[in-house]
Amino acid sequence: MRWERWLRLIPGIGRLRRLRPGTVAHVGGLVDAFAAFATLDDDLSTLEADLVLDLLRSAFPDVDHSWLAKRLGRAVKNPTPLHTIAGELKDSLDDNGKLAIGLQLFTLVDAAGRSERSRASFERFMRRLGRPDYGMAIVREMRGTATEESPPFDRLIFGGEDPDVTLPPAAKDHMFRVYRAGDLILVRNMGPAPLWIRGRSLEPGAFLRMRERQPLVIPGWSLTHEDLLSFLAVRRTANLPSIFIEASGEGFTAERTRSRQSLIRVRFGLDAEVEALRNTTLHAGDSKRLAKGEIVHCHCHERLTDGEGFSVSIDELRRRANQAGRRFRLASDRQEYLVSNDPEALSRGDLLLGPRLAPRVVLFIRFDEERAEGMLELREAEGPVTVDGLPVRGNAPLNDGSLIRLSGSQAVRCRFSEGFLDEERTQIESLVAEDVIHDFGPESRALDNISFEVRRGEMLCIIGPSGSGKSTLLSVLSGQLLPSRGRIRMNGIDLYEHRERLVPFIAHMPQEEALNPQLTVREHLRHATTVRRPALSLAEHERRVDSVLAELGLQPIARRRVGSPGEKTLSGGERSRLNLGLDLGSRAEVFLFDEPISGLSSKDSEHVAETLRSLAREKIVIASLHRPGAPVLRLFDKVLLLDNGGRIAFFGTPTSMVAYFREACDELAISHPSVAAKTPLGADFV
Repeated sequence: MRWERWLRLIPGIGRLRRLRPGTVAHVGGLVDAFAAFATLDDDLSTLEADLVLDLLRSAFPDVDHSWLAKRLGRAVKNPTPLHTIAGELKDSLDDNGKLAIGLQLFTLVDAAGRSERSRASFERFMRRLGRPDYGMAIVREMRGTATEESPPFDRLIFGGEDPDVTLPPAAKDHMFRVYRAGDLILVRNMGPAPLWIRGRSLEPGAFLRMRERQPLVIPGWSLTHEDLLSFLAVRRTANLPSIFIEASGEGFTAERTRSRQSLIRVRFGLDAEVEALRNTTLHAGDSKRLAKGEIVHCHCHERLTDGEGFSVSIDELRRRANQAGRRFRLASDRQEYLVSNDPEALSRGDLLLGPRLAPRVVLFIRFDEERAEGMLELREAEGPVTVDGLPVRGNAPLNDGSLIRLSGSQAVRCRFSEGFLDEERTQIESLVAEDVIHDFGPESRALDNISFEVRRGEMLCIIGPSGSGKSTLLSVLSGQLLPSRGRIRMNGIDLYEHRERLVPFIAHMPQEEALNPQLTVREHLRHATTVRRPALSLAEHERRVDSVLAELGLQPIARRRVGSPGEKTLSGGERSRLNLGLDLGSRAEVFLFDEPISGLSSKDSEHVAETLRSLAREKIVIASLHRPGAPVLRLFDKVLLLDNGGRIAFFGTPTSMVAYFREACDELAISHPSVAAKTPLGADFV
């Protein structure tokens, strides 16, 4: 019973799907092995249980997750001896399979505290599996006592004193290793600072299996699953892909093959080799102008420049070379901007801010994307200008994330690590609903005296049973449905009395998706960005698209056609995140989302909610959710619980809501399985 109590804490264990055909023959034996190692010390913690199921789901994505959870529960209750499991797997796994299971089992040994008993059991297991050499190599590697011999698995060291791949200067506190065996890719954090892999933080010393849609983010660099595969392939094969760059009337272009116009050749390995084929105006990293025959070695985060405004990172070249076919144009990563709210002061390609939101100002901003820092020069200003709250009179240093405030309602955010600047308008400080009533007929009341307030930087979750008025309330808040009685006020101004003035500040994403099946993911985001920011250049649009793709974890499928929901070209989580991304590039300040996580897995739901959380930093975000789990609910600042007939049952913080109903449970002597099992309480309990 103790094991069953722990297993109920595993997210998603209750989701049922039919067992799919084609189940891997030895999957049951592997489940038994994971369970046996997890229960070596007779104590299965919540962390270990979550890790085991996560590893199993990652290893066998085509196997029914409900079946995996049940099989794991059975194996935990009645563990099979490790020597028996090893004997059964010895003949059914090839060497790659034995290496992969060895690496994954060691993550359990690590999570359990790396006890001597666990390590000894691991070595005995690998010996009975027929590959004691694999076991010893894994233990040596993980203990940091590896010899100069090449390990049986692929390994790459990122950062540190003698790295395979050098990290940007902004990531000086980061170091990690990547291991590969077959289809398995494991990341281990070896540095003092946590790594951010989409969906979770990887603490120092911890492991995580890298999946296709989980970018690894460090200061100054975002690495996708495909990036890691590319580096690993170079290490294994020593085959260095290359491109040739030439100048034309349109700027610089890249070709797969050499021509008479080729200026340089760039070969991509763990670093990059730049060879000048002719005398050029180009610089590679810190080098001088490249002369014919000269060869320069660059790190991936360094840049190729021409001293006249053109600048592109070596890493961006490598990615474009992998994605493109034969020929592609190189868009410059611009490092200098003239910024103003007066169009007369700007030329093509400069950054125009919204007029009449601040006194006239002209700024010159230069920044270094690699170092994520820059400098502001105040050229003209008819009003006060501050950087991170400090007044500016001439020049001022800038950092990644710095806020240049021009007035109470207009500012410029420095997003140097993403390669661009972004205007932020802060006109809407609060949204208030006052005694809102809406009737669809004489006997059909959808909303009944709804009152609440949400302020800038807050995220509100609206929950309630079907038919409780969640979608109706969002329509009222968006300016699309005039309430029968009551008011919606933004900064104290009535929304429906000044609708034309206030509606442009609202973005409303209904439950129905707005996706074209014939367009790719990137084309959807490019179109949305172009419509919302028509004054920006093509290169600026592309940088913002890249930023949204990274924010949503959609880089690996950027070129995939969306297709219709029935085609399964994209998963439900991917479609939901893309639909969400269509509004991320807008200048709205109030974002309304109707059921953005409907039908998604627990992991995808958390991913979408985390994206909303980052969006709410300087905005107001309101989302209706049917039955959010405890991890999703905790991300919201406030929750509005609606009952049948559109009446308010509770308004306050998620913690206070759960506490309120928990107390009511005790007072009314109501028995509930979640309370008895002491599991995290969420919307299902309420």
